[in-house]
Amino acid sequence: MAFCWLAIYLAFCAVSFYEFVEPSLNGTNGWRVYADSDVYMGAADFMRGQGTSEAAVALLSLARNLILPAIVALTLKSAAHFAIFNIALFFLAMGILARTFSRFNWYIFLPIILASPTTYQALLTLNKEIFVFLSAALIARWFKTRSNLLLGILVVLSLALRWEQALVILCFVFLLKTKVSPRHAALLLLVGISIAYPFALAFVSNDIPEEVRGVSSSEFYRQINQLQNYGLYFVLVIPKMVTALLSQVVRFWTPFVDTARLHDLPTGPFVLVDQLCMCFVVIAAWVRRLWVIDNPVVYFVLVYCLIFFAAPENSPRYLYLLFVLMAAVLSSTELQSLRVERIIESPSNHRFKLLLSRRIFGSRRIGAL
Repeated sequence: MAFCWLAIYLAFCAVSFYEFVEPSLNGTNGWRVYADSDVYMGAADFMRGQGTSEAAVALLSLARNLILPAIVALTLKSAAHFAIFNIALFFLAMGILARTFSRFNWYIFLPIILASPTTYQALLTLNKEIFVFLSAALIARWFKTRSNLLLGILVVLSLALRWEQALVILCFVFLLKTKVSPRHAALLLLVGISIAYPFALAFVSNDIPEEVRGVSSSEFYRQINQLQNYGLYFVLVIPKMVTALLSQVVRFWTPFVDTARLHDLPTGPFVLVDQLCMCFVVIAAWVRRLWVIDNPVVYFVLVYCLIFFAAPENSPRYLYLLFVLMAAVLSSTELQSLRVERIIESPSNHRFKLLLSRRIFGSRRIGAL
């Protein structure tokens, strides 16, 4: 049944692409359905003009890493090809989940994922989010396999998407390997970011454009960023988290009374529905008592939030990775049953210890006979 609904959804996507999305990309229908597709297309034009290798270096920065979608734009060239490529990646990610988890409840996962407007954008426009969806599937598989090769692929993919995502993965693996408990990790990150943030911002300020550093989505968020410059991140992380989850929910009428905001879907109605979807996942996980700090997925969510919310920009799209991961947790008893102490050991070490114990106990039984 879940895949029947997926087929209907994809049919809707096909019709809406030609009737709504493509005219929006061409600027002929008065609606904006894409987030940064025009930026990535401009980056592709820059690569064509400057030469691929020189331009690729220029498109890697702390503020906006544009290299991966720019390469897709440079290679595929048309909006229809982008959509086909995105849908192929979507099915690849689902195939990874199906191959990893023998009992995966698609009737839970697919309705949650397809309800998000970010998924709609990810499938039909040039964007980073489809790669984020793939990253979430790879992370879920890594929790099961703990493959070093898969970890390397994840880090490289994340560096090509957002450097913060790569930083989160590396920090999380380091914390796991050093056996730092989630509670101690939270304390270390809060204190460390609070102390380091003012110095780090001064160091990279020339690389971060003014629209990111100085102008925020609201006056409230601008004031929070100013306070954070004084080392108060440990106090402000909760307000920033609440803002990311509820800023449009508590003002749900705003996109509908402002025509310009209504027609600018990625900053209006899409944000509202995305936040509602994220709130649903948070509440559903709480009702099912899945917010267990000893679960490595929840541990990863904690590390991700503490690092990402330090950024001066409020963008609910950055929570899409966690949205997909927690939807997977809701859909998989295998992910729900994982514990940090069990995931610290690599599978090869676990198999070696199991084999060794069998040999020891087997020799004892022979001696007893």
